[in-house]
Amino acid sequence: MNGGEVAAHFAAQGLRSTVPPADMHVTIVYSKQPLWWERVPDAPDTLLVPPGVRTVERLGPEGAIVLRFASDALRDRWQQYREAGASHDWNGFTPHVTVTYASEGVDPSKVKPFPGALRLGPEQRRPIEGDWKPRLDEEIPVADLLDKAIVARIPVLIKARPQETGGRRLVEVQASNEAEDWDGDCVLQEALVKGAAGFIASGHLDIDHMSEFGARMGIPDPASYVVGRPLEVKALSNRDTFVLGEISKSLDGTSDPARRQCDMFWESLQRDPPVAWFSSIYGFPTDMVDCSAGECPAGGPARFIIKSIDWRSLAFTRTPKNEALLGKARIVTAKSFMLELAKSLTPPVALPNTMDDVWNARSCPTCEVHKAPSLPGYRRHLALCKGYPSGVADVCAHALMHRHAMDRAIAA
Repeated sequence: MNGGEVAAHFAAQGLRSTVPPADMHVTIVYSKQPLWWERVPDAPDTLLVPPGVRTVERLGPEGAIVLRFASDALRDRWQQYREAGASHDWNGFTPHVTVTYASEGVDPSKVKPFPGALRLGPEQRRPIEGDWKPRLDEEIPVADLLDKAIVARIPVLIKARPQETGGRRLVEVQASNEAEDWDGDCVLQEALVKGAAGFIASGHLDIDHMSEFGARMGIPDPASYVVGRPLEVKALSNRDTFVLGEISKSLDGTSDPARRQCDMFWESLQRDPPVAWFSSIYGFPTDMVDCSAGECPAGGPARFIIKSIDWRSLAFTRTPKNEALLGKARIVTAKSFMLELAKSLTPPVALPNTMDDVWNARSCPTCEVHKAPSLPGYRRHLALCKGYPSGVADVCAHALMHRHAMDRAIAA
């Protein structure tokens, strides 16, 4: 599942540690009775649990802090196991994700539930071996989420594929090129290939790594910056590594770039010329060579070579902007990236105080919305071209359309 997003959300709320994101899961059934797995129908490889009513509670004799949520699909799956003969020691079934076992001093009522979608991967079936007990020493201290994580910024442009029949929105992203990276820092192709399975199963695509850092920066609803999921990691013979990803869209097929990050990103790639986006990798290196210690080949990277990485996400980014990095890969700590990102965020725009201010803001040489006024057009213009928050853009767009209607009525 997308444990990285979940862990980042709870880490920003004062927990000392979290279950390793790669180990976060939903237990459907824990059967102490022998069970013939073949009697249970196959399940889909993925399940999306949309945002909904959720709670944070203390659960079980260990006092684990868990995220509870509702899912008809998981309840139906639990029922299939029960009908196949699985035992169940609890009263009923409510899905949950264990966040941490280090619950001493934690008041669940003061911890906000994770608000984003939960993306679950394939089911795993394992025999019970002995009496299981939680191991706090396996949890990841919250400080490590920033101190040990790295961001590798790759200065290559994002390309959109033509939209497929059925409306799928696909992008191709270059994640590494050893030949070009060799003058800067280097993420080896083999590192991304090793981490590909985990990345595809539980990773995500987002904007500026906001789903990882946004909660710490005070960004409202950082999970809304997740714009898609990886489908495939391609390792080419010339040492290029590409990611094929799918950009999310609304269930009803509508597009609203002023309100949804996924629509904003996709629309920006359709412009002529398209908006320039670059790729950036986030994860925990498990084998990284520090070239300052003299362990790298002569003429190779100046600072770091990553040979293995627990790959969590890939971001599309335009900031932070550093012209010195163009043409080179650059590896920084997650903490450094977050601080630089915070400094580079556009300061708040001057919002309109009067209707005259709103009216004067309606014209745009870029999108030319004033030539064919419409409510969706003004929303996009005010949010994307003027930088208004989505709520302000919505109110001002309605005000502009009302002004147009009044002008037409007076003219008649």
